[in-house]
Amino acid sequence: MRQVYTLLDKLKTILRANGISKTVTFGDILQVDLNKTTIYPLAHIIFGNVTFTDRIMTATLQVLCLDIVDVNKEKQTEDNFYGNDNLQDVLNTQLRVINDLQQELRRGDTFYDDC
Repeated sequence: MRQVYTLLDKLKTILRANGISKTVTFGDILQVDLNKTTIYPLAHIIFGNVTFTDRIMTATLQVLCLDIVDVNKEKQTEDNFYGNDNLQDVLNTQLRVINDLQQELRRGDTFYDDC
């Protein structure tokens, strides 16, 4: 019975293949060294509850995609919407990570694999 290992390995493989996430971690988020800037962008997997029905196990997982927002030292006075930090860039890239993951799980080869 290796379902947990198989599932986590598949998620890790997908998240590492996106070309954005530098690190993929697993477990309690409080145990990740969030101050270490060399590990970002970071994808973190949290394993939740498992429910059992007749022949099906349903697991709840959370995938957190994190990056650091860099604030410019010299504020742009003419435009407060863009240019003062990279928040839009972080949101855009991390949304792509999540979108790629869910697309692979729904339509990719992983969808047809047996967990």
